Amino acid sequence: MSVSRQSKSALVTGGAVRLGRAFVWHLASRGYHIGIHYNQSDAAARSLKAELERTFHGIQVALLGARFDAAFDAERFVQQAARQLPDLQLLVNSASLYIAGTVADSRLTDFSSQMLVNCFIPIELTRAWSRLSGDLQIINIIDNKIHFNQNTYCAYLLSKKALAEFTRMAALEYAPRLRINAIAPGVSLPAESRSNNYLQWRQAAIPMQRIGGSEPLLHGLDYLLDASFVCGQILTVDGGESLMQIGRNAVSYQDD
Repeated sequence: MSVSRQSKSALVTGGAVRLGRAFVWHLASRGYHIGIHYNQSDAAARSLKAELERTFHGIQVALLGARFDAAFDAERFVQQAARQLPDLQLLVNSASLYIAGTVADSRLTDFSSQMLVNCFIPIELTRAWSRLSGDLQIINIIDNKIHFNQNTYCAYLLSKKALAEFTRMAALEYAPRLRINAIAPGVSLPAESRSNNYLQWRQAAIPMQRIGGSEPLLHGLDYLLDASFVCGQILTVDGGESLMQIGRNAVSYQDD
């Protein structure tokens, strides 16, 4: 595919699979050179690299394997990416760790592991990214459930809510040289293990009455990339699901 290849590059964490993969393909189609971070998805990352190089003439693709744990060195990681890719500008924090569990059921390790991957590593990457030069952007991928309080995903939601607040704080601190925003997806790419009954049940609670897929998120990504006056915002792309918190009130009360 012939695409006008720009000199700038993007790095997508968790970029080998699912939403991360969709972001990688879309950014490549926009003319970015691509850095693909992966943890255990080595084969998927290598396959994706080969596909991109076959499809997009002149693209540079760097594979950046790293485990997001307490030993992770964000500064070293970003500098490694910058050495392999020209004019590194955009970071998409898409890597995520999800472990279901209530407050009572979650162990301290569940909290610490999800906070590390979903919040603390993006914080470290943001600080390292701010030391690059150029027209810098970061887009954090959060979750529309930050608008809810679902105790069945206690540690996960706390980590994503924390990342949402960090997005605003960091945007304030690093603007105008580094512009930071976030996307909060709804039901987009459900796990293959989910049944049709489950998907229909979820769909029934979405005002737009459908599962989103990746395309609406890519439109959201385009908007945040191009809207240069948008800073510190969380773009919720969920078909209106997060609006469904009506609660009880006097009008809806029926006295038998």
